[in-house]
Amino acid sequence: EEMLFGYASPSDAMNILGDKNVLAQYSRSVRLSKEAFEKAGGLNANVPFGAILRFSNLDTDEMNSTILGNEVVAVEMGAIINNLTDKISIDFKNINFSQEGIPSCRSWSGDGSRPNWTEDGCLTIQSGNNVTCQCSHLTFFAILLVPLNESISSSDLNKLTIITQVGCGVSMFFLAIVLFMHFLFRKTNASVSTLILIHLVSAVFLLNLTFLINDVVASLKNPVACTILAALMHYFMLATFTWFAAQAFHLCMLL
Repeated sequence: EEMLFGYASPSDAMNILGDKNVLAQYSRSVRLSKEAFEKAGGLNANVPFGAILRFSNLDTDEMNSTILGNEVVAVEMGAIINNLTDKISIDFKNINFSQEGIPSCRSWSGDGSRPNWTEDGCLTIQSGNNVTCQCSHLTFFAILLVPLNESISSSDLNKLTIITQVGCGVSMFFLAIVLFMHFLFRKTNASVSTLILIHLVSAVFLLNLTFLINDVVASLKNPVACTILAALMHYFMLATFTWFAAQAFHLCMLL
């Protein structure tokens, strides 16, 4: 059967509940589904069990994210359990939002010396001052207050980063072909149109290159390298716009 846990505040003792009707008495509650116990029993030779651990004052992540109430809940059942259809449910009721932000349920696998919170596998349901986290796996859980101007999740950001890298790579490939063909068959006296076009292609190629190596340079966490890359990116961006303008002006002069 499913198991219910409840407690009134982070400083209060955890209670194992046998009746759903008493959940209203607790501002914090955790529900472990029957499916989770069945999976734990299949993966663990011992008798399946459920344990709820609470942590406070954990190290902040690299983004210095704000954890609601500084409460982190860990669910342990003696086995690695993922892809639950009847999800783990963690309820936070009558929350006092003292800081601005959108509550978002996040999880952390426990790897690394500092938390790396992600939305993967967790669903956030907010109703007034109540927040429910429904998660399909067992790990560390917390509610983070996401700034109001942050409108993209970490998983979506990773997907967009991959799309950007692939797009820049494909663009650089064809731009490199244009440059190669030009230098292979170039004439001694190239026309003004050709010179402008080659400068434009070169500027776009180098701009794509700065975008492509941006993550690599950022991972070095070297302020000097980041400053140099930012300066180069702005320079090649301005160069691209300048050569576009020169090309447009030259075409107008030819009409």
